[in-house]
Formats: sequence, structure tokens, C-alpha cells
Amino acid sequence: MGQSVIGIRESDGVGELVFQTMKLPDNVVVIGLEGPFDHDTENELMRAITEIQVGGTHHLVFNLSRLSALTSSGIGTFIKIVGSCREKGGNVVIVQPREPAVQEMLRLFGLVNCIDIVDNVNNAVKAILAPL
Repeated sequence: MGQSVIGIRESDGVGELVFQTMKLPDNVVVIGLEGPFDHDTENELMRAITEIQVGGTHHLVFNLSRLSALTSSGIGTFIKIVGSCREKGGNVVIVQPREPAVQEMLRLFGLVNCIDIVDNVNNAVKAILAPL
């Protein structure tokens, strides 16, 4: 599993977004996000996702269980990623965030209606591979 810091929130000192990836069989990549995800870090995540997709992977599992904050910019980024993956025959599944505010953002913006959200990584991998 690789790990890299993709962005630092300097404006309020809350912390940094840590981005971890794990390549699995069947062209699935699990992406763990830890910390706050907002407009300061969306471009770095999009660049990383583009690199993953250029490598031929279009099935992504986002583990949000350690995500501490999510803004509307982050929601927009997820929507772009889902569209990009689906255009290439892939899919996106989210592991349920623990933070109630993050759960509420997913609900408010309707992502719960268009992306499978499951309770753990194992179930996410099963869900993403089910249609294959």
C-alpha cells in the first residue's frame, strides 16, 4: 500500500489530507482519505485519480471512514470521479464515513442515491465487482 500527503490546509491549521492507495486484483484500487477534504486538496486528488486511470484502473473504492470534513468542493470532485470512472466502464463505491457531518454532506448532495455506500472495504470490493 502506498501513502502520500496530497495537500495541507494551511489557512486554519486543522491538518492535512492523507491519501493512501492499495491496488487489488481485478483492477480495483482502494483509496483511503484521512483528514479534511476541501477545495485546497481537490486538485491533488484529481491528479492522483487521473494517474490511476491512465494506468488502466477504473474501479475505485473510497474509504472515507477516517475523513474528518467534506465540503461542497469535495462533493463536486467525487461526482467528477464517478462520471469519469463510469465513462470508462468502471465504478465507484464509498466506505461509510464515521464523521456525522461527512455522512450528512453525502446525504444532502444526493450521493447516497447514485453511489453505493457500504460499511467496510471488503463489502465495497464485493459491491464494485458484483456487476462484472
